[in-house]
Formats: sequence, structure tokens, C-alpha cells
Amino acid sequence: MQHRPPRAKLDATTGKTRHSPPTEDTQLMSFAFSTKVFFGDSLTDDGTLFSLTSDVASVAVPLEAAGYNQRFTNGLVFAEYSSDLLGASETLNFGIGAARMLGELTLRDLAENAGVTEFLTVPLEDPRLDLDINLSAQLDRYLADTAGQDRADSSATLFIGANDYLNFAPSSPDRIVIEGLALMVQITDATLDAAQRLADEGVGQIVINSLPSGDFFPGVRADPLLAPVADIVLSLHNTRLERGVEALQEAGINAVYVDIEAITSTIVDDPLNFGITAPYDEVKVLDDDPTDPVINPALDGVPLDQVAFFDPVHPTDTVHGVLGSFHAAALTGTVTIGNDRSSIRTLRSEEDDLVLAGGGRDVLGLLDGDDIAFGEGDDDFIFGALGRDIISGGADDDVLFGGADDDVLVGGTGDDVTRGGLGDDVLIDGLGSDFAVGGGGNDLFIFREASLIGGDGTFDENTFRGGAGFDTLAMVLTEETAEAFALTSATEGQAQALSALGITAERIEDVRVFTDLAELNQFNDLARLGEADLWALV
Repeated sequence: MQHRPPRAKLDATTGKTRHSPPTEDTQLMSFAFSTKVFFGDSLTDDGTLFSLTSDVASVAVPLEAAGYNQRFTNGLVFAEYSSDLLGASETLNFGIGAARMLGELTLRDLAENAGVTEFLTVPLEDPRLDLDINLSAQLDRYLADTAGQDRADSSATLFIGANDYLNFAPSSPDRIVIEGLALMVQITDATLDAAQRLADEGVGQIVINSLPSGDFFPGVRADPLLAPVADIVLSLHNTRLERGVEALQEAGINAVYVDIEAITSTIVDDPLNFGITAPYDEVKVLDDDPTDPVINPALDGVPLDQVAFFDPVHPTDTVHGVLGSFHAAALTGTVTIGNDRSSIRTLRSEEDDLVLAGGGRDVLGLLDGDDIAFGEGDDDFIFGALGRDIISGGADDDVLFGGADDDVLVGGTGDDVTRGGLGDDVLIDGLGSDFAVGGGGNDLFIFREASLIGGDGTFDENTFRGGAGFDTLAMVLTEETAEAFALTSATEGQAQALSALGITAERIEDVRVFTDLAELNQFNDLARLGEADLWALV
């Protein structure tokens, strides 16, 4: 569902983005820094490479004709979502598409390596092509731009290294592991050295993102040589980064490790939980050849916000929203990463917790704080207690309780039981036969026709029970189903029309019908629904 913040507009003179201000219903309030700085590659680039190549070539990269939004995706990148959620008053983004951790890579190198020098509108000797896009040069530009300024109120995120691996060419197939591991040591050492450099220059907080899991990228999954070792090498890479961050912390540096590998593994394991209904490996752009881009016919008619990747190595706006939400939550609360074993866990922290429970049958109690929890696979029991929580059961049959405040409960796939409790809650129905109880307060129940969210077009049996207060059932239906519902309501009554959809509605004062998921954005100020939508839960 496209409830994203408005697309950032590109300034015609500077090539930088002008961000829309964060809204009160999504902005996180516990971030301690006023300036957010980002360094990285195409997963971070908010339009810089497009601006640079527009100045020296007849065709800018990434290719707008293929649907790219001047970024390597169809919308915004994680850094933009994270910065808005954090409420940063200033964002400095030095990330550039195709950048690597190691060595030097100029715009001239890019054009020559890609074999696209024919599109240059300037001579190869033009000094603009001397621009180095790699990390060390990004740091140089940041430090030059902020020379003489107090950087203590700045938080800087490093998210880079994937292109070093994607361009890795072992000397022979039998040396892929040993040479891959040697490269991993080089990349992680250089990343930690960059963090130390920023700390030495007075930056108040250094954030190091792990790299995503190898099987996150369809382009990696399809490579028979790379796929078997990618997860192993990247897992070791991330473990080494995490240990390095711990060493920085012991040295008195405010360093934070953000486990992007964990959230990307969660997306891969349960894409439907994040609104991905298209087959995971189907990407929108098969080839971004500037003269003849190839668009995937298998995705004709499939909404892009239900597709995981825009091309083999670049996620869609939907997935960037999830990554940005995770990044922001990790910087403002406590992150708990589970595993595939069943567990019983009570989080007693008064901070805002973010929990990826993992597979297994989990029992999870969230006490104080405004928490976010993903049950993932298997039958989970999650209790929200105090605070304004977002709770998603994920796959299988889950039981979710909101507790005392205004909560968002998402059943996911499977036959789920959700109960809002006190407060004005939002209960979102998923695939499967569900039982949802609002409890006290003015509650909102959201029903989406199965065919709109990856179902087979049949209707499950769902019960929505209101309670005290004024409760609303918002249904998003196809136009054909909406017309049939209106006709049956007029001739046989609303209860019969709901029954035809497999719905039993009790003590619900208002039933509203929509034919576009985006129409639900009018409810975004309820509970934390706007934020839940950035997690692609709506």
C-alpha cells in the first residue's frame, strides 16, 4: 500500500533532495542528535549519482526511463525514511551508487568499466570525471564541508561493502572461499578504520550497518558460483564488524552496530509479512541498458509496493521503508534478535523495544515502552501490556494482545486471534480465518480482500467484534466485490452482505468500503498506523 511520505523532490541546482518534514504520528522522539549523516553506496544514495551523471552524460544513472526515481529504486531509500523517522533537523547524505569500501573509483572508471563512454557529453579528460565515489573520498568531502564545525551533535551511518563483494573475481573457482575471506578482512578492517577516523574528527555517534544477508539479493541467489558462499562470507563479515564495534565502545567511542542482516533474513523468511505478494525472485527491471531497458513481463499488473526488488540487487521502495524503519528503531530503542527455537521471553525494559522473535513457537511479553514485535514463523503468543505497540504475528496461527494503550495488531497469515484491550486500537486482518476483538476504546478493524494481499481469491471466515466505544470496520475490496456488497446490502441487508465475504461483525457501529488500499491513509493518525505502514504491515 502506498502510504509512504511524499517523494522527495530533487533540487535542480544542487542535485540534493529536499526532505518532507516528519509527521507527528511517525516521528520518533528519543533520538539525541540533530544532524544525521550517511555514507554508502546505491542502497544509501538519495540522488547523487543521478545528479553527477546528468552533468556529464546524455543518459543519467540510474535510468529514469526504466522507472528509477533518480535513486536505485522506485521511491526513496532507507536513509531518507530513517532520517525522517528520527526527526533529524539536518540530513547530509554522501552515499553514491556503485561506491565501494576499498580503493579509488572515479566517474571515468565507472563509465569505462560499464562500457558506456559513448554516452559521455564531455571529453574523457574532463576534471569532473576525476571525482572519486568510494568511501574514503566520501569521508574527505564530509570533513571538508564541515571543517571548523562542532560535529558532536552528528550521528554518522556507514553502510558499504556490498559492491566490493559483487565485483569480487577470484583467481580460480577453487580459491573463491580463501580469497573471499581475505577480502572480507580487508573490507571490515577498512570500515572500522573509517569509524575510528570519524570519531577522531569529533562525530558524536558512529553507526555501522551490517551488510544484508546474501540470500536477500535475487541477483546473488541466482549465481551458482556466488550463492553457496555469500551467506557464509557475509555472516563472518557482519560478526567481525559487530566485534569491532564492541572494541570501539570499549575504547570510549559512541559506536552502534545495526543488524541489517537480521531484518533482511526476516524479510526473506516471511515476505508476505511485509506485504510482498509477488514471487520473491521476480524483479521489475531485468536489464537497465540505457538504449533498451528490459522490464519483467511477469510483473505486469502487479503493484510495485508488493514486489521485493526493483532489479536483481536493488530493493523496492517498500523494502527500503522497512530497512529505514528498522534502522531508526535500532537507534532509539533496544533490539532483540531471536532464533528458530521456541522461547519464552519478557522484556522489562522501559525503553522502546524492537523484537524479531525468529522461528519457533514464541511467548513474548512486552511491558513498558512503545514496542515493535515480529513473531515470524510458527504459532506465537505476544502480549503488549503498557505502551503504544506495533505487533505482527507473521506466518502461522498467532495470539496477539495489545494491552493498555493504542496499539496496532497485525494477524499476518494463518488463523489468528487478536485482542486490542484498552485504548483506541487498530486490528489488521490478514490471510486465514481470524478472530479479532477490539475491547475498550474506539477501535478500527481493517479487512483487505484476499486477492489484494496475495490470497487465492476465496474468502476465509473472519469475526470482528467491537466493544465499548465507537468501532469501525474498514474493508478494502476489488471494485467487483464492492459492487456486489453494495447490491446485497441494499436488497438483503448489511449482515448478509458481510456474510457473503465470510465476515461476522458484532458490536461495530460503522462499516466503510474502499476500493484502493491507499484510501486507508486517512486513518494514519490512529495509534501508530502510519509507522506500521512504513513497515509494510498495512
